[in-house]
Amino acid sequence: MLSAHSPLRRSLVFDLYLRTFRRDYWKRTKRDLVEFYRQFVGPDSLVFDIGANSGDHAAAFLAIGARLVAVEPLPSCWAQLNALHPKHRVTVLPCAVGAESGTATFHICSTGDWLSTLSTDWIKTARESGSYEGMHWDKELPVEVRTVDSLIAQFGMPDFIKIDVEGAESDVLDGLSRAPKYMRFEFHRQTVSEAIACIRKPCFPPSARFNYIIGDPCGPLMLSDWVQGKQLENILCSPAIQEHEYGDILVVT
Repeated sequence: MLSAHSPLRRSLVFDLYLRTFRRDYWKRTKRDLVEFYRQFVGPDSLVFDIGANSGDHAAAFLAIGARLVAVEPLPSCWAQLNALHPKHRVTVLPCAVGAESGTATFHICSTGDWLSTLSTDWIKTARESGSYEGMHWDKELPVEVRTVDSLIAQFGMPDFIKIDVEGAESDVLDGLSRAPKYMRFEFHRQTVSEAIACIRKPCFPPSARFNYIIGDPCGPLMLSDWVQGKQLENILCSPAIQEHEYGDILVVT
């Protein structure tokens, strides 16, 4: 188990502090997110924000002028998402996204709601890693589950999909037949094998190219040239990745 003084442990505690007490920091982060997403999203782009949480990324998409479908099963986040402006460009869906439509149990982390998830396997791995010491998944909520394909059938093919679902990314991608032009999904140090499984999903064509960012949601992109999936798999398996708690994979098809 990681000690309370380990870099990974400190990074999680600091993140919790910033989210709770330093809203000025998150305001600056939102401005940086706008600049980051301008690489992929423009005015009138359609964006699916799957795992929108309290809307930090959603606000950035809207600031660019995109149309947004924000998907979030956590009731404590709905008021913030419904308060996003301009309202005519936002649709909030109070559900989860997975491999099949239906219902499932959503596991809520009362000590850090952004760590709530459908994936019991990810919770087990997180607890065993020691990095999430002090985090408690102690509430359960039955939620509706939809697939990305069903969202596309309702709203059309998006220009960009962001996925942040704490270990359930693979299930989300299993419910997607064909990837849009741009995608972003999270990965964790403890579950690199799951990230590799995501890279290999059939929704990504052979021509797909990949990049990644570490830690900071605003980038920068770590690779100057986008690479094939196999090349990114090798990077994710390198010891250097194990020095970081989490990151995001970017995809262009």
